Amino acid sequence: MLFVTACQPPERGAVQSEAIRIGVPTIPPAIGNPYQGLTIPSTLALQAIFDTLTTIDEDGAPAPGLALHWWQESDTVWVFSLRPDVRFSNGEPLTADAVVTSVEHMISPRGRSETIGSSLYQIDSAEAIDDLNVRVRLAAPDLLFPLRTSVWRVPAPGHWRTLDLPGEARYAIGSGPFVVAERDGGRLLLTANPNAWRQPAASALELLMIPDATSRLQAFLSGSIDIAMTLPLDARRNIEAVSGQVVTRRIPQVDYIGFATERRTHTPLADPRVRRALNLATNRQRITEHILEGTTVPASQLSFAGAFGYNHALVPFEYDPVAARALLVEAGYPDGFRLVMMVTMGDAANDTLFYQQIGSDLRQIGIDVEIRGRPASRQMQDLFSGNIQEDIFSWNSRGFDPLNDYRHRACLLRTPQRQPFHCDETVVELVARALAELEPQEKLRLYAEIAAYEREHPPGIFLWQRPEFDALAATVTGYAPAGDALNLDRLRKVRP
Repeated sequence: MLFVTACQPPERGAVQSEAIRIGVPTIPPAIGNPYQGLTIPSTLALQAIFDTLTTIDEDGAPAPGLALHWWQESDTVWVFSLRPDVRFSNGEPLTADAVVTSVEHMISPRGRSETIGSSLYQIDSAEAIDDLNVRVRLAAPDLLFPLRTSVWRVPAPGHWRTLDLPGEARYAIGSGPFVVAERDGGRLLLTANPNAWRQPAASALELLMIPDATSRLQAFLSGSIDIAMTLPLDARRNIEAVSGQVVTRRIPQVDYIGFATERRTHTPLADPRVRRALNLATNRQRITEHILEGTTVPASQLSFAGAFGYNHALVPFEYDPVAARALLVEAGYPDGFRLVMMVTMGDAANDTLFYQQIGSDLRQIGIDVEIRGRPASRQMQDLFSGNIQEDIFSWNSRGFDPLNDYRHRACLLRTPQRQPFHCDETVVELVARALAELEPQEKLRLYAEIAAYEREHPPGIFLWQRPEFDALAATVTGYAPAGDALNLDRLRKVRP
């Protein structure tokens, strides 16, 4: 339920296990700034140090975090009731002032340029009602706002006001289960926060930055680390040989190959029959079964089960190259055409292989595909600014609200910082209605209608919910990821 919820805090006083060593690709230098980053493993340190206003439960619904209850006071006003007796690691109490201070930063020019301030763009202002209740005003109605606040990490307000950003963002003060004890280059030692309202099961976490996946694997195989994050899928045999376990972590993201149709003339991709043909020509089943070893399944829409408004009635496109060729003939392209596909190889497990397979599948129906690669940061920069030059490109739809991605692919939400790559007037109208709708069941119906329409008028080649792979030593228990959160307070190391 989106409006009011509550839960009991975890029991305190549990016996803590010994330190757990985790190998990660990166540790952001500015861990004192909780407004940067959305995804693990880059946000692991932030998740250990800071708490979020709300969380996401296993069903994809908003659940208590620092806020125990919430309700709508009006269409554009939400009230959050905070958890009592919470203290930040420096002793500051959690009050409504912390949320107000956080909002003041997020709506500032610097805050709007950061990941969380940009994600919570609808926030207009906040005011304290009393010590534990805060009123948050939005620029427009948003029924799903408690779902979005699961990324809102709240720092200690007194300490935050003293920071000279960005230089002092190394100093992190939150209310999470761990505090920074030592930092030395690519090593970050986090020890249990004695003030935490959710006491951790482990006495400490040691994050070790090991950018190269092969080096992370070797560190795990040698016993130097207990958990290795984001490993290649073909490492399974080596991991199991040392009694380790490979765990599939499906992140809240659906990958797809986007179609760039905006600011282009005479592109074949303007015709929905061509776009359906490219979907029918892509053998997702073979890729997910063989290249991704059954760790995910083909997507029927740019959403995933558990996300708001997921349309369970839709089925993935069947692989049908004969029907694909017929659609191309019907659209006036019996001899096919040429496309340039820009992808970010090395960003996902086995992605070089499956992009090559997608290119091969498209060539079977007469599409001459040239595949190019570049870093994800450049891809994102060009996409957001509207400077994407290629015909099709690797992209994703992230989060538990499938309409989030419409900031990038619908003319309705065009801003100077967000230029859409594909517009459809029917989708624009449906999205406008869905965003404005405040009755939950009707909103769900509109989301399902949008997904059904896009099934026939696809903005890209639908792929799958992305799987990522972590290695766990046999001595580690409590691994329980949910969405983009790893629930680090539950990790425990037991003696063999």
